[in-house]
Amino acid sequence: MIQTVLGHSQLSTTRRYTHVPIEVTTVAVAGLESGFANERKKQEEKQRQEEIRAAATGPNLEAVQPPTTLVQ
Repeated sequence: MIQTVLGHSQLSTTRRYTHVPIEVTTVAVAGLESGFANERKKQEEKQRQEEIRAAATGPNLEAVQPPTTLVQ
């Protein structure tokens, strides 16, 4: 699994990194989790703000196509 996550085609490349103590790995993974959680919160807040803005401005009239009339 580590080989796949790191994108190594050869297991020998991955083995270079397997000597890292678990304490170091735990801290690194916690940092990644924190970073992903923060990014997720930013995206959710951005989406919430867009929804609020859309509700405040009403429907987007530019996106509505006028009815087509047939000329005979």
